[in-house]
Amino acid sequence: VGSAINAMDGAGYLSISGSTRPETAATAIEVCLDVVQDLAAKGPTEDELVIAKRQLERSVLLGADSIGSKAGTNADRLIYGLEY
Repeated sequence: VGSAINAMDGAGYLSISGSTRPETAATAIEVCLDVVQDLAAKGPTEDELVIAKRQLERSVLLGADSIGSKAGTNADRLIYGLEY
């Protein structure tokens, strides 16, 4: 299971993808929906925020190899309120 976000000003999306056998697909979808509903109702925990911020910072550092990547990275950092 994996997830990705596309954050924009006032819009965006969260995508969740995964692999499972056909007979367990409905259960997998239910679990994903439960997690998303819990996140929407309660928000992330402090530990989850720390992990997410570290992951974002590391992905920014590792992805800064080209001019296009640098521009995209700066835009992402701006969206997330980080210095660029």
